[in-house]
This record gives sequence, structure tokens and C-alpha cells, in this order.
Amino acid sequence: MKTLSHIVILCNLLLLWQSCLSQQQEHATEIINIEEASLTKLESSRFGDLYEAVRIVPLETTPQALFAKVEQTIVTDSMIFVRARFSARISDAGVWQYDANGKFIRQVGACGQGPGEYYRVSHILLRNDTLFAFDDCHRNVNLYDAVSGEHLYSTPKNGFEPMVSINTMLSIPNSSEFVMSSDVTDGPDTYGLAKCNPLTGDFQVLLPSKFKVREMMSYIYAYPTIHRFNEKEALFIQPLDETIYRLEYATGKTSPFVKINTEPNAPTFADGAEYSESLKLAEEQGYENHISSFFASKDYLIVNRFAGSLIWDLRSQKGWQTLNRFHPFDLGFPFIPMLLTEAQPDNTFVCAFDAEDFKDYTHSPSHPLITLANGDQAIDPDGNSILVIYKLK
Repeated sequence: MKTLSHIVILCNLLLLWQSCLSQQQEHATEIINIEEASLTKLESSRFGDLYEAVRIVPLETTPQALFAKVEQTIVTDSMIFVRARFSARISDAGVWQYDANGKFIRQVGACGQGPGEYYRVSHILLRNDTLFAFDDCHRNVNLYDAVSGEHLYSTPKNGFEPMVSINTMLSIPNSSEFVMSSDVTDGPDTYGLAKCNPLTGDFQVLLPSKFKVREMMSYIYAYPTIHRFNEKEALFIQPLDETIYRLEYATGKTSPFVKINTEPNAPTFADGAEYSESLKLAEEQGYENHISSFFASKDYLIVNRFAGSLIWDLRSQKGWQTLNRFHPFDLGFPFIPMLLTEAQPDNTFVCAFDAEDFKDYTHSPSHPLITLANGDQAIDPDGNSILVIYKLK
């Protein structure tokens, strides 16, 4: 009788455990629905209490460090890597290394066809003490020592036959593999997700896209994007969608995570004839509310759409939005999601301001939470970009 009683108790505990597991799995796949109507409008709220600190880092300008638009950054405690275009008129891009205060150290690699050289670096990634630079033109990967800048190894040119262009890429924790959002040859001009090992050349398409690149009008600026979310999952978008998806590293399984529900008949805001015309064209195509890019940390999602940007707090399930994609959030200091170049898990975000435009946006960096890395309030309007590093709460 006692044994039977123990069996009944054990069965009940097993059923309870299964119920809890089922609830956890259901919660894990729960979709966050962001109602645009519930977002706080920019003009009715200030965000001075949203961040802990803002650090301004002017990137030193030297004859060896002259570049145009900064497209990606990797900021660590001791150094900064910058991927930027050589010129505003061309898409070819290189890599430069700075110390934590923006003092120039070196250009990593060089433009050319020799060992460790490149034409158009489309993405950089830091793994331990190795910097990976992915070259779209040569379709290969250059590896550099992140401390000395020394060229370590290059994969064969045209070694990634399925790879056309890498937009974003991340390293899978505890693995030698990477996941990237890329243009792949699995279908004609389709963007998708792929898993690869740069050193072995292994390449696996995880998710081809049904969207054809040539159908996308250039003014939309919509690119597939992937960012690490936690140790087991990444988040990604595909062009012209209103949903952010999960990707499980281990299984390659994808599922919806965040859906932005557009406010019916929402007013649109535009500044300038060129922007107004582009927005009109986007509205005609039905693209104005689709996600063009996003950045993720452990507590925040920052989403860019043609009609405006939004910040979403995953803890409080609250959000804010701008009037249009070039309008800054007022954090007591301007925060412009369209200028984001990096997001880190600890809620650190990096924006790259054009030096000439910096003072127009900021007027005076006098907020008590703001520090200037080089201790000099003078900003050279003809110099390289200004990095603004935000640490959100």
C-alpha cells in the first residue's frame, strides 16, 4: 500500500513537471505584439532617465585614417575597430583600429589583392583575439591579430561559392561556426540565413528568402540583419517584413518573436522634399512600416522603419517612437537609431555621427552624464566621425 502511494505521488509530480515544462515552452515561443498606438510619441516624453551614461569618442583624423561613412564598429574596453567606406561615392570599405579614447593606431589590412588585402569589407567580427574581415569582392575572409593588427590567414578567394554578400554575422557560442545574413545563390538574388565555418569552407543555407532583391527599391534601405540575443538564440529580420524572428543555434529552427502592428491611418511625418517623395513612394509600395534594420541587447530592441524608429523595453513591455527615421530621440542628448553601428548585450549602443553634423544635433555636450573621451570640447567639423556610446539602464 505504501509502495502504491509512492507511485501515485511520483506520477503526480511527473504530471506537474510536464505541465510546468509545457508552460515554459509556450512562454518561450510567445510572440510579443507591439501595438503602434500604445507607443509613446517623441514629442510628449523625454528620455533622460533611460540611460546611465553617454561617452563621446572623436575618432582621430590622420593621413593614414581618412574615411567617409562609418558602417560598423566593435567597441571593447581597450580598443575600437571601425569598418568604414573609403569615400562617400563608392561602396568599397576598409578597417581601422583605435584605442579606447579614439587615438588612431593603424589601418588593419589594406586595399588591394595581396595577402591580407581586400576591396570591400562587408562585415567585421571579433572572436577572442582574432578579427575576421569578410570581403565581398574577393569572397573570402581575412583573419588578423586583434592586438598587433598582423595578418594571420586568408581563406581562398572565391572560396564561398554560395556567398554573395554578408550583411551581418555572429559567432555561435561554444562553436567554430558562424551564422550570417547573406545574399546566397540558392535562389536568384535571394537574401537568407546561412551557417558557415570560414576556415573549412562549410556552408549551409538555413533560410532562403522568397523576397527578390531586384524587386526592392533602393530608397527603402532594407537589409537582412541578425544579432545575438542570448547564448542559445539570435534574432533576425528579412527585408520588408514587420516581424522579428528567433533563430535557435543548435537546431536552426526559426519562429516569430516580435510583431509590430501598425496603427491604422497613422499620420506620417517628413522633413524635406527628397524625404517626402521617398516616403510617398514607400507608402505606395506599402513599405513604410516594414522593418529596415534593428539592434538588440538583453533588455532592448531598437527598430528602424521608413516611417520612424522605436525603442522597446523587453522588461516593462513599453516603447517609444520617433516622428521619422532621421528624427532623434531626446535622451537629454540626441539618440538617432538610424546612425547605430553596434549593440552589445549589456545594453550598450553605439552611434556614428558625421563630424560636420555633430554640432547641429548636439549644440553643446553639457549633460552631466556625458564624458568626452579626449577631454577636449573642440570637435573638428572636417574630421572623422564622432562615436557616441550610450549605456542604457
